[in-house]
Amino acid sequence: MNNIKLITIKDNIYPDKLKELYDAPLCLFYNGNIELLHNKMVAIVGSRECSKYGKMLAFKFAFELSKMGITIISGGARGIDTYAHLGALKARKRNYCSKRK
Repeated sequence: MNNIKLITIKDNIYPDKLKELYDAPLCLFYNGNIELLHNKMVAIVGSRECSKYGKMLAFKFAFELSKMGITIISGGARGIDTYAHLGALKARKRNYCSKRK
């Protein structure tokens, strides 16, 4: 099993900043350390069919931000999202992948 867990907007560990959104997700699926959602975060998302330049920038931005202790989040899709996570992993920082349901 993938150890994927679920939290809802009514759970105490649901991130407060997400609750403030007009259309906050009712639930989040996660794998790993949910506490990372309380860190400073940057979402890097983009096209699944992206250019080499786009891949390079997503990787570089995520790498540099992760080195600064910022958690990288995305929708987990192919393309830009993947390269953002690869950059964060290369910086040896944890990252979080979220899919809105």
